[in-house]
Amino acid sequence: MQAVFNHLDFCLNFQESFSLKHAARIAVTVKRGSVWVTQDGHLEDHILEAGQTLFIRDDDSVVFSALNAAQVAIDGGRQRSALQRTWRSLQAVILRSYRSLAIRRGALAARTLRYL
Repeated sequence: MQAVFNHLDFCLNFQESFSLKHAARIAVTVKRGSVWVTQDGHLEDHILEAGQTLFIRDDDSVVFSALNAAQVAIDGGRQRSALQRTWRSLQAVILRSYRSLAIRRGALAARTLRYL
């Protein structure tokens, strides 16, 4: 299942973790507590305190681990653009199908008129 969101708030208890796949172009803000942020494929981790924000630019998995009870907000995200790309692809398929059907109906109508 792929979540689609523009804003997500969640709470973590001490030593709880939350992971997010394909987390490109998001802003992570810690509202309360302390959170350890680990990005897949990056050598450095980040520890965010209340009020601090980290911008995730790469399309990697991200793990949030609470160093104490924490509240985290995530804004933006690749999910929205992926939804838009999927919608555009679906529109293109529908349009091609409609055009193909219209052409077939037009050809059938032209053949029918020839015999009348």
